[in-house]
Amino acid sequence: MQSDDFVFAGIPATYLLTLGTLLPLGIDATDAMGLGSVVATAIVGQALFINPPQ
Repeated sequence: MQSDDFVFAGIPATYLLTLGTLLPLGIDATDAMGLGSVVATAIVGQALFINPPQ
């Protein structure tokens, strides 16, 4: 696997971690998924544009 494949494989885990963390705190699932989208976008942007694979 290339390094960017690991980034894309981690996106579903980001959503699950966000939901698992925020739902017990009483945050709405829609808001949690919105925050998960922001976090996933930041991870992909950082991995592909700030530190691009060689």
